[in-house]
Amino acid sequence: MSPCYKITDKTMAILPVGSPKNTSKVFESDQKKTLTFKEMPLSIIEKNCLRYFSSYNGRRAAVLYHEPNYKMKTPIPISSTKGIIAFPTQGPSRIDCAWIFYNHVAKIVKREGGSAVIFKNGTELFQPVSKNTLFGQLVRCHNLGHMIESSEESESPLSANLLDLQEESMTIRIGKNPVISSKK
Repeated sequence: MSPCYKITDKTMAILPVGSPKNTSKVFESDQKKTLTFKEMPLSIIEKNCLRYFSSYNGRRAAVLYHEPNYKMKTPIPISSTKGIIAFPTQGPSRIDCAWIFYNHVAKIVKREGGSAVIFKNGTELFQPVSKNTLFGQLVRCHNLGHMIESSEESESPLSANLLDLQEESMTIRIGKNPVISSKK
């Protein structure tokens, strides 16, 4: 995988840039300046889904499995275990599509020609999208977050499974030699 911006819980937005040198700009909650990258926003989203052990198409398919009405501008859980959910402001393949990270949004305010996304750190980001559209995307992310939290996968943490294994008698072998042996 080629080097790419790493999405974390500090990522607030990834925007397209019409510059020959850079094609994305990233806003982070603790940065004073924006970061720029050569990848398109959707490419950054796709590579980070892979970084968190899934594909963009797999994450999108999972969302649509649970909520078929989210077919257009589908919110994407970049990392369901870390609660990182982003939503597109336009169709994801459009050149002007920005990605907003749900957990950082404080409010959306109507502005002439679109809306301002106000982040929890006070940063304001204008988008040429209606307030109702952006608010609808926030509601989708909120609902998706609750679906993920209440899913069966979230209810059975890995550590509980490992404790069950420790209680059983087991032998792990490499070739013919026992490596670890545990008996009750």
